[in-house]
Amino acid sequence: MELAFFLTVMIGTSILVTVRLVSRYIPIPEPLLFLMVGIVFGTSGMISADNELMQMLSMVAITLVMFHTGLGEESMGEFFSHVIKNFRVAIVAAIGPWVGAFVATNLFLGLSFQEGIVAGAVFTATALPFTLGLLRSKGLMNAPAARSAIAAATTDDVLASLIGTFTAILLAATMGSGGGEADVMAISITVASKVGMVLLFFVSIYVISFLIDPQPQRGAWIDFHHFTQLFYGNRITFSFMIMILATIIFYGEIIFHVHYAISALMVGILFKKDLFYNPETGKDDPQAPTFENFEETMVPLVHNIEPFFYIFLGLHLDLSIISADALIAGGLIFLCVSTLQFASAYGSGRWVGLDHPNGVLLGFSMMPRDVLAFVVLSINAAALPEGSILFVACIVAIALLNLATTIGLQFVRINK
Repeated sequence: MELAFFLTVMIGTSILVTVRLVSRYIPIPEPLLFLMVGIVFGTSGMISADNELMQMLSMVAITLVMFHTGLGEESMGEFFSHVIKNFRVAIVAAIGPWVGAFVATNLFLGLSFQEGIVAGAVFTATALPFTLGLLRSKGLMNAPAARSAIAAATTDDVLASLIGTFTAILLAATMGSGGGEADVMAISITVASKVGMVLLFFVSIYVISFLIDPQPQRGAWIDFHHFTQLFYGNRITFSFMIMILATIIFYGEIIFHVHYAISALMVGILFKKDLFYNPETGKDDPQAPTFENFEETMVPLVHNIEPFFYIFLGLHLDLSIISADALIAGGLIFLCVSTLQFASAYGSGRWVGLDHPNGVLLGFSMMPRDVLAFVVLSINAAALPEGSILFVACIVAIALLNLATTIGLQFVRINK
């Protein structure tokens, strides 16, 4: 057991070191290189996508990436204002790939109506962690399009979870009893309750922020400084933050049915510098558990755990099961989805005031897909005909979408 653990650590760190050294000498972004490593492992059978350790590492990676991204937001009010401003971007950018996947699957490939509906649901979500990795590697995180992408992709991921669940319930009811009036009513109630719980989650987070976040015109309703002074004095600030992170994620998943990545982003936005006890004497102690030191600690932690998400995504892209028919089908789905996704994101970005370069950046940023697409596909697998090539075609399309995004971002020029 001990040797197996250290062998795993040795292999994992060797991959990190090797890929990062290679990325210094060839013009390929790190996220794509790690994705390729995952593809090699998954295709060769060395590591399965069902590997529990990789699943755990990927979950931790996504959580920390989204949490750290939230720390970079100005405030909860600022984030929600970005979400509201870019809500049109999210809706239009979700409709585009849904239509593209349905048209490619049902009309061009001649697959069943159910497969077209499932394909549309699969390509609704956006791979926000993959996008963040690419934007960070190119130094574009502060571009207006990056802020729009974070807000819109977060909304799209929530929509994708709801649409994926709605599609599964709808197809199950339709296949089971012909979709009568009672089934439609039951579906409507189920979906409405899920939407209500998700909205309630965001409302509760906003209320917490309103209570503890001091405003220029008034102090905070709950003085968090006195509360966190206890943690500062006992040097358990870091543990306290991680405890809050885990608690909100747990209740977000169990009670509100919100994906843990979205919960992690919300917690990151909640933790603002001016909420925490930080006396002037703390400046003389470089090891004091201040908010600044917490952020500095997060950077190397995220930098070294983030690659396991890309590797885990690559494990799902098993090239050994791809046939010629699936390759053609995946390529056609990719062409339709990428075209409508880019056009819808670019057009809606210009609609909300982005200039042409930022519109192009937003168009590429909304194209990637990740593990959430496979989650939506798996919960709708029962509705697929026996022997359907849709799953394999989705593997091809997702790989091509991520590759196209990586290549496309190389040609984006933003004035910094």
